[in-house]
Amino acid sequence: MKYINVFYGNDSFYVLFRLHQVLYERLLSAKLNSKSAETKWRSSKDTSPPDLHSRFMSALYNLLDGSAENANFEDDCHAILGNQFYVYHTSNCYLLPLTDSATVVLVWMD
Repeated sequence: MKYINVFYGNDSFYVLFRLHQVLYERLLSAKLNSKSAETKWRSSKDTSPPDLHSRFMSALYNLLDGSAENANFEDDCHAILGNQFYVYHTSNCYLLPLTDSATVVLVWMD
């Protein structure tokens, strides 16, 4: 017998899940693009490539904890990911609404 799970929620849950999906897709895309850049680096140089994904995640964490400003994050994204940086630079625009939506859902559940 196949079980079907159904989730019922309000608009706050939808917004939370949608923002989470968009953020996840952008982080996955950043990971894939950094791996592709590392592959290009390997083919053009004899030295080992830098870990671009780790550098990007470090820059993102620095932005989130306040140790880096938005302009610094933008510069880091451009240096790490090249011309594709705009998509990832705007990822921080989803973080605040995501945390606000999570707060609304948590308050609603109490």
